[in-house]
Amino acid sequence: MHPRPAEQLLIEATREITARRVLCTSLGRAQFAATWADQFPDAHVACLFLDLYQARAAQAALPSRLQDPNSNSHLKILCQPDFPAGEVDLVALPCAAHGDAELTRDFLQAGYDQLAVGGRMVVTTDNPSDTWLHE
Repeated sequence: MHPRPAEQLLIEATREITARRVLCTSLGRAQFAATWADQFPDAHVACLFLDLYQARAAQAALPSRLQDPNSNSHLKILCQPDFPAGEVDLVALPCAAHGDAELTRDFLQAGYDQLAVGGRMVVTTDNPSDTWLHE
């Protein structure tokens, strides 16, 4: 399954970044998280979903080497209301034009609060004429 446009943009926008502790969300099947985990095997990646069906679908779509939820994998697919506690080096958030603005704002604030000193936040959108996120 190909990533949705905002998630593909996220993959492309982070090509030059390295980070060991990554926190992200997904609009699809955790393609950004899987790509990051493949490129940086020593990184710890947590991908948050709010919907259990989507989380399970993402888990099932992962390559077999990343699929085992009982392993000590460096990629975790989570279904919970909040980001896991702890500082991160990268927060990666793909956003949809048809998404909930208040939820997006909450993710932006929560992600920012967890950034370590020197950490980066990368946010993409599938809306080519977006002004809200840019501001």
